[in-house]
Amino acid sequence: MEHILYWLWLTLKGGATPTRIEMLLERFGSVEAVYSASDYSEVKELGARLLSELTDKRLTKAVNTVERAKKAGVEIVVYDSDDYPDILRNIPRPPCVLYIKGELLDWNSLFTIAVVGTRRLSTFGKTVTRGICSEFARRGVTVVSGMAEGIDAAAAWAALDEGGKTIAVLGSGIDVIYPKSNTSLYYEICRNGCVISEYPPGMPPSRWSFPERNRIIAGLSKGVLVTEAPEKSGSLITAREALHIGRRLFAVPGDVFNDSYVGDKNVIQLRAKLVNRAEDVLSDFGVSSFPKPVVKRKTSPVDIPVFTQRAVEAVRPATRSAADETPKPEVKKKMPDDKDMTDDERAVAKLLLEKSMTANEIARALDKPVSKVNITLTMLELSMIVKRLPGNRFEIK
Repeated sequence: MEHILYWLWLTLKGGATPTRIEMLLERFGSVEAVYSASDYSEVKELGARLLSELTDKRLTKAVNTVERAKKAGVEIVVYDSDDYPDILRNIPRPPCVLYIKGELLDWNSLFTIAVVGTRRLSTFGKTVTRGICSEFARRGVTVVSGMAEGIDAAAAWAALDEGGKTIAVLGSGIDVIYPKSNTSLYYEICRNGCVISEYPPGMPPSRWSFPERNRIIAGLSKGVLVTEAPEKSGSLITAREALHIGRRLFAVPGDVFNDSYVGDKNVIQLRAKLVNRAEDVLSDFGVSSFPKPVVKRKTSPVDIPVFTQRAVEAVRPATRSAADETPKPEVKKKMPDDKDMTDDERAVAKLLLEKSMTANEIARALDKPVSKVNITLTMLELSMIVKRLPGNRFEIK
Protein backbone atom coordinates (compact mmCIF):
# COMPACT_ATOMS: atom_id res chain seq x y z
CA MET A 1 0.00 0.00 0.00
CA GLU A 2 2.86 2.40 0.73
CA HIS A 3 4.07 1.97 -2.86
CA ILE A 4 0.63 2.98 -4.17
CA LEU A 5 0.63 6.04 -1.91
CA TYR A 6 3.86 7.25 -3.50
CA TRP A 7 2.34 6.91 -6.97
CA LEU A 8 -0.73 8.83 -5.87
CA TRP A 9 1.38 11.49 -4.17
CA LEU A 10 3.11 12.09 -7.50
CA THR A 11 0.17 11.84 -9.89
CA LEU A 12 -2.06 14.10 -7.78
CA LYS A 13 0.42 16.98 -7.98
CA GLY A 14 -0.58 19.99 -10.05
CA GLY A 15 1.14 19.89 -13.44
CA ALA A 16 2.15 16.21 -13.06
CA THR A 17 1.44 15.14 -16.64
CA PRO A 18 2.40 11.62 -17.80
CA THR A 19 5.26 13.14 -19.81
CA ARG A 20 6.71 14.97 -16.80
CA ILE A 21 6.29 11.93 -14.56
CA GLU A 22 8.16 9.86 -17.14
CA MET A 23 11.03 12.37 -17.06
CA LEU A 24 11.18 12.16 -13.25
CA LEU A 25 11.22 8.37 -13.29
CA GLU A 26 13.98 8.32 -15.93
CA ARG A 27 16.08 10.61 -13.74
CA PHE A 28 15.47 9.00 -10.32
CA GLY A 29 14.70 5.39 -11.26
CA SER A 30 11.63 4.72 -9.11
CA VAL A 31 8.64 6.49 -7.64
CA GLU A 32 10.12 6.01 -4.15
CA ALA A 33 13.30 7.77 -5.27
CA VAL A 34 11.24 10.62 -6.74
CA TYR A 35 9.47 11.01 -3.41
CA SER A 36 12.72 10.95 -1.42
CA ALA A 37 14.55 13.46 -3.65
CA SER A 38 15.08 17.01 -2.46
CA ASP A 39 16.40 18.59 -5.65
CA TYR A 40 14.53 18.28 -8.94
CA SER A 41 16.28 21.09 -10.79
CA GLU A 42 18.17 18.70 -13.09
CA VAL A 43 14.91 17.57 -14.66
CA LYS A 44 14.07 20.17 -17.28
CA GLU A 45 10.60 21.37 -18.31
CA LEU A 46 8.81 20.34 -15.12
CA GLY A 47 7.17 23.74 -14.78
CA ALA A 48 7.20 26.06 -11.79
CA ARG A 49 4.01 24.69 -10.25
CA LEU A 50 5.13 21.07 -10.23
CA LEU A 51 8.61 21.96 -8.96
CA SER A 52 7.00 23.79 -6.07
CA GLU A 53 4.52 21.03 -5.25
CA LEU A 54 7.17 18.29 -5.29
CA THR A 55 8.68 19.79 -2.15
CA ASP A 56 5.47 18.97 -0.25
CA LYS A 57 5.97 15.40 0.98
CA ARG A 58 2.67 15.04 2.78
CA LEU A 59 0.67 11.94 1.80
CA THR A 60 -2.69 13.25 2.99
CA LYS A 61 -4.26 13.55 -0.47
CA ALA A 62 -2.99 10.11 -1.40
CA VAL A 63 -4.47 8.52 1.73
CA ASN A 64 -7.79 10.31 1.21
CA THR A 65 -7.89 9.09 -2.40
CA VAL A 66 -7.31 5.49 -1.31
CA GLU A 67 -10.10 5.77 1.25
CA ARG A 68 -12.52 7.28 -1.26
CA ALA A 69 -11.67 4.60 -3.82
CA LYS A 70 -12.20 1.87 -1.24
CA LYS A 71 -15.64 3.21 -0.30
CA ALA A 72 -16.61 3.37 -3.99
CA GLY A 73 -15.46 -0.22 -4.63
CA VAL A 74 -12.64 0.98 -6.87
CA GLU A 75 -9.28 -0.75 -7.26
CA ILE A 76 -6.15 1.32 -7.81
CA VAL A 77 -3.64 -0.19 -10.26
CA VAL A 78 -0.28 1.53 -10.69
CA TYR A 79 2.05 1.38 -13.67
CA ASP A 80 4.52 -1.16 -12.22
CA SER A 81 1.80 -3.44 -10.82
CA ASP A 82 1.25 -6.98 -12.15
CA ASP A 83 -2.39 -6.02 -12.70
CA TYR A 84 -1.50 -3.16 -15.06
CA PRO A 85 -2.43 -3.95 -18.70
CA ASP A 86 0.69 -4.86 -20.68
CA ILE A 87 -0.98 -3.52 -23.82
CA LEU A 88 -0.86 0.00 -22.31
CA ARG A 89 2.73 0.02 -21.05
CA ASN A 90 4.40 1.04 -24.30
CA ILE A 91 1.99 3.65 -25.63
CA PRO A 92 3.14 7.29 -25.58
CA ARG A 93 2.27 8.91 -22.24
CA PRO A 94 0.85 5.77 -20.59
CA PRO A 95 -1.39 6.49 -17.60
CA CYS A 96 0.61 6.05 -14.40
CA VAL A 97 -2.42 5.12 -12.31
CA LEU A 98 -5.64 3.38 -13.33
CA TYR A 99 -8.77 3.47 -11.21
CA ILE A 100 -10.88 0.39 -12.03
CA LYS A 101 -14.42 -0.50 -10.97
CA GLY A 102 -16.14 -3.76 -11.82
CA GLU A 103 -14.20 -6.82 -12.91
CA LEU A 104 -10.42 -6.90 -12.84
CA LEU A 105 -9.81 -8.75 -16.10
CA ASP A 106 -6.87 -10.85 -17.19
CA TRP A 107 -5.71 -8.45 -19.89
CA ASN A 108 -3.73 -11.12 -21.71
CA SER A 109 -6.91 -13.17 -22.21
CA LEU A 110 -8.74 -10.35 -23.99
CA PHE A 111 -9.13 -9.52 -27.65
CA THR A 112 -10.27 -5.90 -27.62
CA ILE A 113 -11.75 -3.68 -30.31
CA ALA A 114 -12.65 -0.05 -29.62
CA VAL A 115 -15.88 1.20 -31.18
CA VAL A 116 -16.27 4.98 -31.38
CA GLY A 117 -18.36 7.57 -33.18
CA THR A 118 -20.79 10.44 -32.94
CA ARG A 119 -22.99 11.25 -29.97
CA ARG A 120 -25.81 12.14 -32.36
CA LEU A 121 -26.17 8.81 -34.09
CA SER A 122 -28.55 8.16 -36.94
CA THR A 123 -30.84 5.14 -37.24
CA PHE A 124 -28.36 3.58 -39.66
CA GLY A 125 -25.45 4.32 -37.31
CA LYS A 126 -27.26 2.68 -34.42
CA THR A 127 -28.26 -0.36 -36.49
CA VAL A 128 -24.81 -1.05 -37.93
CA THR A 129 -23.08 -0.45 -34.57
CA ARG A 130 -25.39 -2.79 -32.68
CA GLY A 131 -25.13 -5.42 -35.42
CA ILE A 132 -21.33 -5.45 -35.46
CA CYS A 133 -20.92 -5.28 -31.67
CA SER A 134 -23.48 -8.02 -31.06
CA GLU A 135 -21.43 -10.26 -33.34
CA PHE A 136 -18.22 -9.18 -31.60
CA ALA A 137 -19.67 -10.31 -28.27
CA ARG A 138 -20.79 -13.66 -29.69
CA ARG A 139 -17.26 -14.26 -30.97
CA GLY A 140 -15.56 -13.38 -27.66
CA VAL A 141 -14.37 -9.88 -28.57
CA THR A 142 -14.32 -7.35 -25.71
CA VAL A 143 -15.75 -4.00 -26.83
CA VAL A 144 -13.99 -0.83 -25.60
CA SER A 145 -15.63 2.59 -25.67
CA GLY A 146 -15.76 5.94 -23.90
CA MET A 147 -19.31 5.48 -22.49
CA ALA A 148 -20.50 8.63 -24.27
CA GLU A 149 -23.99 8.99 -25.64
CA GLY A 150 -24.66 7.77 -29.15
CA ILE A 151 -22.33 5.26 -30.80
CA ASP A 152 -20.40 4.48 -27.59
CA ALA A 153 -23.57 3.61 -25.68
CA ALA A 154 -25.03 1.62 -28.59
CA ALA A 155 -21.81 -0.44 -28.85
CA ALA A 156 -21.67 -1.17 -25.11
CA TRP A 157 -25.35 -2.11 -24.81
CA ALA A 158 -25.11 -4.43 -27.81
CA ALA A 159 -22.16 -6.30 -26.28
CA LEU A 160 -23.87 -6.52 -22.89
CA ASP A 161 -27.15 -7.75 -24.38
CA GLU A 162 -25.26 -10.67 -25.96
CA GLY A 163 -23.59 -11.57 -22.66
CA GLY A 164 -20.24 -10.13 -23.72
CA LYS A 165 -17.69 -8.06 -21.83
CA THR A 166 -17.17 -4.37 -22.37
CA ILE A 167 -14.75 -1.78 -21.04
CA ALA A 168 -15.52 1.92 -20.66
CA VAL A 169 -12.77 4.52 -20.34
CA LEU A 170 -14.04 7.67 -18.64
CA GLY A 171 -13.01 11.29 -19.12
CA SER A 172 -13.90 11.99 -15.49
CA GLY A 173 -13.19 10.54 -12.08
CA ILE A 174 -14.07 6.86 -11.79
CA ASP A 175 -17.11 7.62 -9.60
CA VAL A 176 -18.36 10.57 -11.66
CA ILE A 177 -20.91 9.22 -14.15
CA TYR A 178 -20.96 11.37 -17.28
CA PRO A 179 -23.30 11.81 -18.99
CA LYS A 180 -25.92 11.13 -16.30
CA SER A 181 -28.17 9.57 -18.94
CA ASN A 182 -25.74 6.62 -19.01
CA THR A 183 -26.07 5.82 -15.30
CA SER A 184 -27.73 2.49 -16.06
CA LEU A 185 -25.04 1.65 -18.58
CA TYR A 186 -22.29 2.49 -16.06
CA TYR A 187 -23.57 -0.06 -13.54
CA GLU A 188 -24.21 -2.71 -16.19
CA ILE A 189 -20.61 -2.36 -17.43
CA CYS A 190 -19.32 -2.66 -13.86
CA ARG A 191 -21.16 -5.98 -13.53
CA ASN A 192 -20.04 -7.37 -16.91
CA GLY A 193 -16.67 -5.78 -17.58
CA CYS A 194 -15.14 -2.72 -16.03
CA VAL A 195 -15.02 1.05 -15.99
CA ILE A 196 -11.55 2.63 -16.09
CA SER A 197 -10.22 6.13 -15.51
CA GLU A 198 -6.82 7.72 -15.02
CA TYR A 199 -8.53 10.47 -13.01
CA PRO A 200 -9.05 10.20 -9.24
CA PRO A 201 -12.47 9.81 -7.64
CA GLY A 202 -14.49 12.99 -7.60
CA MET A 203 -12.79 14.69 -10.55
CA PRO A 204 -15.35 16.27 -12.90
CA PRO A 205 -14.94 16.05 -16.70
CA SER A 206 -13.14 18.90 -18.44
CA ARG A 207 -12.50 20.16 -21.96
CA TRP A 208 -9.15 18.36 -22.11
CA SER A 209 -9.92 15.15 -20.22
CA PHE A 210 -12.00 13.65 -23.04
CA PRO A 211 -9.37 13.98 -25.80
CA GLU A 212 -6.74 12.75 -23.30
CA ARG A 213 -8.67 9.59 -22.42
CA ASN A 214 -8.87 8.70 -26.13
CA ARG A 215 -5.23 7.59 -26.10
CA ILE A 216 -6.21 5.00 -23.46
CA ILE A 217 -9.18 3.78 -25.53
CA ALA A 218 -6.84 3.27 -28.49
CA GLY A 219 -4.09 1.84 -26.31
CA LEU A 220 -6.30 -0.83 -24.73
CA SER A 221 -7.47 -2.06 -28.13
CA LYS A 222 -6.07 -4.21 -30.90
CA GLY A 223 -7.97 -2.04 -33.37
CA VAL A 224 -10.34 0.92 -33.53
CA LEU A 225 -13.62 0.91 -35.46
CA VAL A 226 -15.38 4.17 -36.40
CA THR A 227 -19.02 3.47 -37.30
CA GLU A 228 -20.41 7.00 -37.73
CA ALA A 229 -18.56 10.28 -37.25
CA PRO A 230 -18.99 13.85 -38.47
CA GLU A 231 -16.03 15.96 -39.55
CA LYS A 232 -15.10 17.29 -36.11
CA SER A 233 -15.95 14.21 -34.06
CA GLY A 234 -13.72 13.50 -31.10
CA SER A 235 -13.59 9.89 -32.27
CA LEU A 236 -11.17 11.04 -34.98
CA ILE A 237 -8.68 11.81 -32.21
CA THR A 238 -8.95 8.17 -31.15
CA ALA A 239 -8.40 7.11 -34.78
CA ARG A 240 -5.28 9.23 -35.06
CA GLU A 241 -3.98 7.90 -31.73
CA ALA A 242 -4.58 4.35 -32.98
CA LEU A 243 -2.46 4.93 -36.08
CA HIS A 244 0.23 6.65 -34.03
CA ILE A 245 0.70 3.59 -31.79
CA GLY A 246 0.38 0.99 -34.53
CA ARG A 247 -3.17 -0.19 -33.94
CA ARG A 248 -5.36 -1.23 -36.88
CA LEU A 249 -8.05 1.15 -38.04
CA PHE A 250 -11.48 0.35 -39.48
CA ALA A 251 -14.39 2.48 -40.70
CA VAL A 252 -17.95 1.82 -41.82
CA PRO A 253 -18.71 3.53 -45.14
CA GLY A 254 -21.64 5.93 -45.05
CA ASP A 255 -23.65 8.17 -47.33
CA VAL A 256 -21.13 10.36 -49.17
CA PHE A 257 -23.65 13.22 -49.12
CA ASN A 258 -24.37 12.95 -45.38
CA ASP A 259 -22.32 15.21 -43.06
CA SER A 260 -22.64 12.58 -40.32
CA TYR A 261 -20.14 10.43 -42.25
CA VAL A 262 -17.54 13.02 -43.25
CA GLY A 263 -15.42 11.78 -40.35
CA ASP A 264 -15.67 8.21 -41.60
CA LYS A 265 -14.33 9.34 -44.97
CA ASN A 266 -11.47 11.16 -43.24
CA VAL A 267 -10.65 8.00 -41.29
CA ILE A 268 -10.66 5.95 -44.49
CA GLN A 269 -8.20 8.45 -45.95
CA LEU A 270 -6.00 7.75 -42.91
CA ARG A 271 -5.56 4.17 -44.22
CA ALA A 272 -8.53 2.59 -42.46
CA LYS A 273 -9.97 -0.66 -43.78
CA LEU A 274 -13.54 -0.39 -45.07
CA VAL A 275 -15.89 -2.74 -43.16
CA ASN A 276 -19.60 -3.37 -42.73
CA ARG A 277 -19.68 -6.45 -40.47
CA ALA A 278 -17.71 -8.01 -37.63
CA GLU A 279 -16.15 -10.64 -39.90
CA ASP A 280 -14.49 -7.89 -41.97
CA VAL A 281 -12.66 -6.72 -38.84
CA LEU A 282 -11.69 -10.12 -37.47
CA SER A 283 -10.45 -11.42 -40.83
CA ASP A 284 -7.84 -8.68 -40.76
CA PHE A 285 -6.33 -10.43 -37.73
CA GLY A 286 -6.66 -13.89 -39.26
CA VAL A 287 -9.09 -15.12 -36.60
CA SER A 288 -12.82 -15.72 -36.26
CA SER A 289 -13.48 -16.11 -32.53
CA PHE A 290 -11.84 -16.01 -29.10
CA PRO A 291 -12.16 -17.81 -25.75
CA LYS A 292 -14.29 -16.20 -23.06
CA PRO A 293 -12.35 -13.42 -21.25
CA VAL A 294 -10.90 -14.41 -17.87
CA VAL A 295 -11.97 -12.45 -14.78
CA LYS A 296 -9.27 -12.32 -12.09
CA ARG A 297 -11.55 -10.90 -9.41
CA LYS A 298 -14.27 -8.36 -8.76
CA THR A 299 -13.20 -5.00 -7.39
CA SER A 300 -16.39 -5.17 -5.28
CA PRO A 301 -19.94 -6.48 -5.66
CA VAL A 302 -21.84 -4.08 -7.93
CA ASP A 303 -25.60 -3.81 -7.49
CA ILE A 304 -27.60 -1.51 -9.72
CA PRO A 305 -29.56 1.00 -7.60
CA VAL A 306 -33.32 0.46 -7.73
CA PHE A 307 -34.01 3.78 -9.45
CA THR A 308 -31.40 2.93 -12.06
CA GLN A 309 -32.63 -0.60 -12.66
CA ARG A 310 -36.07 0.73 -13.52
CA ALA A 311 -34.50 2.96 -16.14
CA VAL A 312 -32.52 0.22 -17.90
CA GLU A 313 -35.22 -0.85 -20.33
CA ALA A 314 -36.06 2.77 -21.08
CA VAL A 315 -32.46 3.57 -21.96
CA ARG A 316 -31.45 0.45 -23.88
CA PRO A 317 -33.61 0.84 -26.98
CA ALA A 318 -33.38 4.63 -27.15
CA THR A 319 -31.54 6.42 -29.94
CA ARG A 320 -29.84 9.30 -28.20
CA SER A 321 -30.10 12.59 -30.10
CA ALA A 322 -28.89 15.16 -27.60
CA ALA A 323 -26.31 17.70 -28.76
CA ASP A 324 -22.67 16.81 -28.27
CA GLU A 325 -21.99 17.71 -24.64
CA THR A 326 -18.20 17.71 -24.90
CA PRO A 327 -16.82 21.13 -25.83
CA LYS A 328 -14.26 20.94 -28.61
CA PRO A 329 -11.97 23.47 -30.20
CA GLU A 330 -13.54 24.76 -33.42
CA VAL A 331 -11.22 24.57 -36.39
CA LYS A 332 -11.63 25.00 -40.13
CA LYS A 333 -9.47 24.01 -43.05
CA LYS A 334 -7.96 27.48 -43.39
CA MET A 335 -4.66 29.19 -42.70
CA PRO A 336 -3.81 30.66 -39.29
CA ASP A 337 -5.48 34.02 -39.91
CA ASP A 338 -8.90 32.31 -39.83
CA LYS A 339 -10.86 34.15 -37.16
CA ASP A 340 -12.70 30.93 -36.19
CA MET A 341 -9.57 29.14 -35.01
CA THR A 342 -8.78 28.97 -31.29
CA ASP A 343 -5.89 31.03 -29.95
CA ASP A 344 -3.84 27.88 -29.31
CA GLU A 345 -4.40 26.58 -32.85
CA ARG A 346 -3.53 29.93 -34.37
CA ALA A 347 -0.34 30.17 -32.29
CA VAL A 348 0.78 26.67 -33.27
CA ALA A 349 -0.02 27.22 -36.95
CA LYS A 350 1.94 30.49 -37.02
CA LEU A 351 5.00 28.71 -35.64
CA LEU A 352 4.70 25.98 -38.24
CA LEU A 353 4.48 28.56 -41.03
CA GLU A 354 8.15 29.32 -40.38
CA LYS A 355 9.52 25.78 -40.12
CA SER A 356 8.63 22.21 -39.20
CA MET A 357 8.75 21.48 -35.47
CA THR A 358 8.15 18.67 -32.99
CA ALA A 359 5.48 18.88 -30.30
CA ASN A 360 8.20 19.38 -27.67
CA GLU A 361 9.73 22.26 -29.61
CA ILE A 362 6.32 23.91 -29.98
CA ALA A 363 5.62 23.44 -26.27
CA ARG A 364 8.90 25.14 -25.36
CA ALA A 365 8.31 28.00 -27.78
CA LEU A 366 4.79 28.68 -26.48
CA ASP A 367 5.47 27.73 -22.84
CA LYS A 368 2.56 25.26 -22.96
CA PRO A 369 2.24 21.68 -21.65
CA VAL A 370 3.20 19.10 -24.28
CA SER A 371 -0.10 17.30 -23.69
CA LYS A 372 -2.04 20.43 -24.63
CA VAL A 373 0.11 20.98 -27.73
CA ASN A 374 -0.46 17.36 -28.82
CA ILE A 375 -4.22 17.86 -28.65
CA THR A 376 -3.97 21.11 -30.64
CA LEU A 377 -1.84 19.37 -33.29
CA THR A 378 -4.36 16.56 -33.50
CA MET A 379 -7.19 18.96 -34.26
CA LEU A 380 -5.09 20.83 -36.85
CA GLU A 381 -4.02 17.56 -38.47
CA LEU A 382 -7.56 16.22 -38.65
CA SER A 383 -8.64 19.53 -40.18
CA MET A 384 -5.99 19.11 -42.89
CA ILE A 385 -4.17 22.29 -41.82
CA VAL A 386 -0.94 20.58 -40.72
CA LYS A 387 0.66 17.27 -41.63
CA ARG A 388 3.00 14.92 -39.78
CA LEU A 389 6.52 14.36 -41.12
CA PRO A 390 9.02 11.59 -40.38
CA GLY A 391 10.52 11.98 -36.92
CA ASN A 392 7.15 13.24 -35.51
CA ARG A 393 7.70 16.72 -36.92
CA PHE A 394 4.80 18.85 -38.17
CA GLU A 395 4.43 21.46 -40.87
CA ILE A 396 1.67 23.47 -42.56
CA LYS A 397 0.11 21.58 -45.49
